[in-house]
Amino acid sequence: MMKKFGSVVLCSLALVACEIDGEEFEDFEAAEANAGGASEQAAGQGVQAPEGQGPSVHSTDYDDFVDCPGVNRLIGVLEDSAVNGCEPSLMPPDWVAYPLFEEGSPELTSLGSAPGDLDRFCAYDYTGPSSQLVADPTLYEAMLTEIDIWGDMNVTSVAADCRGQFAQADLYDQNVTDALADAFMENIGWDMGASAVGTGTGRDDVDVAVVDTLSQDAADSALILPVNYHGQYMADIIDEITCPDTATNCHTEIHHTLGMPRTDADNFMPNWSNGGEHGTQGDVAMGIYEAVAEWVDRRDVVGGTDVPHRLVINLSLGWNRDAPLAESLTRGPGKALYEALQYASCQGAIVVSAAGNNTDELCEEQDPLSPASFESYYAPSAASCSQKGFEADAAYTANYPIHDAGPGRLFTPPLVWAVGAVDQHDRRTANSRLDGIPRLVALGQNGIVADAFGDPLTGSSVSTAVAAGAAALLWSYRPELRPYEIMNTLYDTGWDTGMTADFPTATDVHRISVCGALSDACTGQPSCPSNLCTVAAQPADGNMGDFETAVNDVLALTTVTDITIPVGSGMCEPDLLTNLGDPQPQTPICARCNLFVPAGGVADDDKLHMTIDTEYQGDGITSVEVTTFDSDDDPTTFWLSPQALIDLQAQTGDEVLRISLEAPDAVQGTIEFTMDSGQVQENDITVLAI
Repeated sequence: MMKKFGSVVLCSLALVACEIDGEEFEDFEAAEANAGGASEQAAGQGVQAPEGQGPSVHSTDYDDFVDCPGVNRLIGVLEDSAVNGCEPSLMPPDWVAYPLFEEGSPELTSLGSAPGDLDRFCAYDYTGPSSQLVADPTLYEAMLTEIDIWGDMNVTSVAADCRGQFAQADLYDQNVTDALADAFMENIGWDMGASAVGTGTGRDDVDVAVVDTLSQDAADSALILPVNYHGQYMADIIDEITCPDTATNCHTEIHHTLGMPRTDADNFMPNWSNGGEHGTQGDVAMGIYEAVAEWVDRRDVVGGTDVPHRLVINLSLGWNRDAPLAESLTRGPGKALYEALQYASCQGAIVVSAAGNNTDELCEEQDPLSPASFESYYAPSAASCSQKGFEADAAYTANYPIHDAGPGRLFTPPLVWAVGAVDQHDRRTANSRLDGIPRLVALGQNGIVADAFGDPLTGSSVSTAVAAGAAALLWSYRPELRPYEIMNTLYDTGWDTGMTADFPTATDVHRISVCGALSDACTGQPSCPSNLCTVAAQPADGNMGDFETAVNDVLALTTVTDITIPVGSGMCEPDLLTNLGDPQPQTPICARCNLFVPAGGVADDDKLHMTIDTEYQGDGITSVEVTTFDSDDDPTTFWLSPQALIDLQAQTGDEVLRISLEAPDAVQGTIEFTMDSGQVQENDITVLAI
């Protein structure tokens, strides 16, 4: 019979719905700080106090702590600060205990004691073979029992730290690549970037932290090869915005911290050097804290030059919110992430987070990923930051303010800023989440910059990097602006797409224009570029005319294999283990696949052009599913025929497979590859109406 733990008492923390300027947010801060009394009243905001709730009694087994069996880490929260450490009186075999934000990764050990409430988080790692936890999840009981007996930690604050980060794409001719890169910069409003930042010298130093698949050691050394280069892609996009082309007036430095240090779903041990393709909430929480703490050390240098006064954190990652225990803000993993984000906000960092990609574009009701969903929570007030022990140094905030002046909060910003992805026509990308469009979006289609690493990627990872780069650029010219003033500028100066946001409230969706935002921020500022552009709708061709020309030039000079395929029918096939996610691959199979859709009604006149990357040539592709969408989002699905699969995998270079099909009024499309290993890879198709 499975062992039951003793009865414990947990006072639950309510989430309070608040109305600010017509926008509803959840104020977890107020509820947490005042669980036994009235909540903090923000001036003029009418924040409701949490409803009183009597204690509830829990009788629990391991299922009440582990909703992702096999993961090797538990996280809990001490009742008080870590005076007696994290280790219970007895430690069961194969388990180790340590303070999460002080010893969780090699970089954290050099940062010293964690500030404020962050020193209350304890991690418990199982060091035996991961297969034992999978085969016998009751092994968790030994550790949970000792915590329950110990008394310094309420066992109901403990949960398994679930994996689940989604990192957020012949035709490989250099002219095709250059055309994609040029179109990307035009569509984010930054094709004039080099000449713009070359005017004037009035820039301040800003740090950007990319919490992703890449460690700083791997970024600094050619001898350390990352498992996945997703973090490098994001850094290249950010760098091209803050320091375009050969500009010398650049004042942004990019730093890397690992949010995904685990190599695959079967290997639970982190690799803090080469990184990985998976992570946990605890991993991301530590990455955020590391980024902020190291920046604070650089920021608070007295005197000297090149001091980074502002910080932007890029989270091109996320996970489905389908593990209730791990996601709960009263349990260790979820609360650790929440507190790390609170610390970042209190220190004055801007955190931008990807709203998320769709694992199956035919599946409906897909909410935003976490931590983008945290846009529904308030950023902490100055008083709350002080109460937590997270407040920034007064000498710093005197010149670089964070919160509003005055007795209350005149404006309450969100804890994080979610960013969604649109294509070159201001439509949500085909792989975006159907119920996950936030109020702020950026171009997420064919994200690639000239002379940088990798292939074009599509998704909210790309759009989040655009937002991070734009925020850092604005802050370098206007470092005196508060974090929310920078983000409001990005929103207010963006193009109104005509869409309505799915979260946190039903507001207008604006697409970021880098030049429009910088023009507005720099108006009337000396040594600062202004009047760079007039924000407008994208042109009819989405700035893809040169790309179309480059593709046609390739078709005229290379071997083209023609084939026609019939239409099929698709169905929603959601992941069963949606808390486990693969990051977007560093080498997409067909990143330059494109669909030409001529005007008129001739049957099978739509042409899909395909050249697969050399890494996948030969064999291993068992099926290819193509889905196109018309302007009403109605899908049409095709499967490549057996002969088409043979022709595709027979490519050896200088070849294009041209597939004729009938995709009625297609404006967007996706292509999904299934490999004989079981791996499924999906990316958007560039659709050109010609």
